[in-house]
Amino acid sequence: MIVTRSSGETVELKVNAVDRQKRLVTIIIAEYNAQFIFSDKTGKIALVDNGRQKIDENEPATEHVSQTVYAAMVKWAIAILKDRR
Repeated sequence: MIVTRSSGETVELKVNAVDRQKRLVTIIIAEYNAQFIFSDKTGKIALVDNGRQKIDENEPATEHVSQTVYAAMVKWAIAILKDRR
């Protein structure tokens, strides 16, 4: 999925893993060197404890994720977890 920030910058989001039994979705942003793990076990979608991680511990990671990008990740995670496939 490609998200366009208000500045016009595009950010590519990729699903790395889905665990329907544990109700987890992992979305990566390679250019930020970050992965985000979401769950809806409590009835609301949220990052799990320690849900933001570096992909490569030896490389720097972007500290700030814009609201536009974060909102897109949340919406995508919800859609994936609600899908019955």
